[in-house]
Amino acid sequence: EGYFKLFMFDFAVREFEQAVRQDPDSVIARLYLALGLLQQGENAEAYRHFQLIVPLADNNTVKAISYQAMGCIQIMNRHYDSAQDYFQLARKMDPAVPHPLSILEL
Repeated sequence: EGYFKLFMFDFAVREFEQAVRQDPDSVIARLYLALGLLQQGENAEAYRHFQLIVPLADNNTVKAISYQAMGCIQIMNRHYDSAQDYFQLARKMDPAVPHPLSILEL
């Protein structure tokens, strides 16, 4: 997690990949891995992990974050209708999640 906070995403991804191998159902490890992959521009792999997080997560905010991220990836892939669907799911899971445009700015 320290690597992630220091924006050392290569190191963070390696650590979280190992954590996910050890505990595939760890939502937090998989979330950090997906976010790190997204930061590295590995959108397809990040998307795959976000998809796995949704059924594993008990927390609606984590689900909302995953849906928001998947929506952002869909926008990058120019799949606007699909992105809108993900953003609506995110809002349904947790109305307090940040607006999609603020996430895209990050």
